[in-house]
Amino acid sequence: MARTLILGTDGAVGAYLARLLDARGLALATMVGDTGGDAAADASHALGIADSIDGIAAADLAGEIAAGAFPVIHAIAAADAARLAAIDSAIAAMAVAATPARLCLTVDRDLLAASPAVRDQVRRVVALRRDHGHFAGTAILHAHDSRLGPGDSLSACITGTAFRLSKGEVLPPLDLVETGPRDWGWTPEYVDAISRLPAQAAAADFAIGSGHALSVADFTAHAFEFFGLDPQPHVRITTGSAAASDTIDRAALKARIGWSASTFGRDLVRALCEGAGDRAAG
Repeated sequence: MARTLILGTDGAVGAYLARLLDARGLALATMVGDTGGDAAADASHALGIADSIDGIAAADLAGEIAAGAFPVIHAIAAADAARLAAIDSAIAAMAVAATPARLCLTVDRDLLAASPAVRDQVRRVVALRRDHGHFAGTAILHAHDSRLGPGDSLSACITGTAFRLSKGEVLPPLDLVETGPRDWGWTPEYVDAISRLPAQAAAADFAIGSGHALSVADFTAHAFEFFGLDPQPHVRITTGSAAASDTIDRAALKARIGWSASTFGRDLVRALCEGAGDRAAG
């Protein structure tokens, strides 16, 4: 039975994607280690999807890709050495695969800006498409979060602080930097957009975002409002250098892949606040 390969099921994006594809009846595989680590820290275990994913030994990964074992490959970029090596191997194997696969490399925008190695992988994926005619594209994700997201993200710091204060903890003021409105999204929705990319008539590069921007101040106000708190005594916001524009053309994205975000703005902040307790407990 043909399987979809997902490199990165230990993280939130890959785990939510695996859950979505499994619900659609697709067989899944990942590299051993993605679902074999600490279950408490592994998003695939947290979502109850790990047992539905076949493990592929790292040593066998390139050979299986070259043999055409996976019609679709989703690679979720990360800066750790194991993931970088796995994606490098997948890209190289695709170039000589007996049966061409459809490859989608998904990258968080902030990671793309910070990691030269990840930027090189994006260039290699584009070269597979442009120079060798392979179906290979990228999905660049603007800021997104969920209860399984990293605990040190900006949204996690804001919602976590508000949650802890609502439980009576005494905390030092939270120092935040305002860099202008940014696009914020809900990870479980973004994977629906990612899942649609291999089904396109031709591979391309997409920026995935909600198309709805919030400033840090607005996000903070919504989060503290959810917990019935006034942020004024607890948060200090200073103005920093303006960040790069987060413009997402919602209409164009909808027209190209038939997807648009439905959780954004105050609703997104509320969804994150509702999961703040679980995240704090984890």
